[in-house]
Amino acid sequence: MSDERSLLSQSYVECGRRLRQLHSLIRSGDGDSDQAEELRDEMDDFWIRMSPEERIWSGELSADLHILGENVTLTQDQPTDGALRQRLLDAGRREDWIELRSLFLADADSVGLFDRILFRAIYWAALSDFESSLEFLKFLATRVEANQSEIDDKQSNLDWLIQASMSSDQIAFVQGLGRVASLQLAQVADEINELIKNIELMRSSRSGTENNAVAWRKMKEMFFQAEKHVSEIPILAA
Repeated sequence: MSDERSLLSQSYVECGRRLRQLHSLIRSGDGDSDQAEELRDEMDDFWIRMSPEERIWSGELSADLHILGENVTLTQDQPTDGALRQRLLDAGRREDWIELRSLFLADADSVGLFDRILFRAIYWAALSDFESSLEFLKFLATRVEANQSEIDDKQSNLDWLIQASMSSDQIAFVQGLGRVASLQLAQVADEINELIKNIELMRSSRSGTENNAVAWRKMKEMFFQAEKHVSEIPILAA
């Protein structure tokens, strides 16, 4: 793992914390509240004390946090373009974070919502901003669980299938897809929650030791495993 940001300044850390709080208020419709304005004023104070590089990272984080406001069901969104997905995975495996970021920004419409969130979580974890990585992972965990509940509800209710004038064979086929999707989403949810636990452990141990490097390599594979499993979920089941 690159140690480029292994020692984030306290000003960046504090600015990032307020930035995440601000975006949470924006998503809830309170972006113009007194609390939001107070956060903006506090961020200005930390901004002055940050290095030029940290100001760039802060701007990147602000841009990324907007993605959490997208109200799209994970499996109803278009899947990531196959060739682009492979380039994203390749960039992540060789830890070329500049290339990874340029890829998911350059052709955002070709990247599915799950990957738009997950690759940002990888980006911020790899660059030692664990709090921001957790923000994306926890949001992703709630979306995965909600998506699984939606699929389970549909599979327990045949009315929508009957109203679509489906034959018994077609109904059985769709229900089969739904069962597969639900099981795979459950697996992905477990993997995301395990990632959250590991990121929290790394956040509490920022020493940059060899053990942390080993933990990062294992955790990076967990990211890619979750991405692989969600890419295999049957789209029709949603």
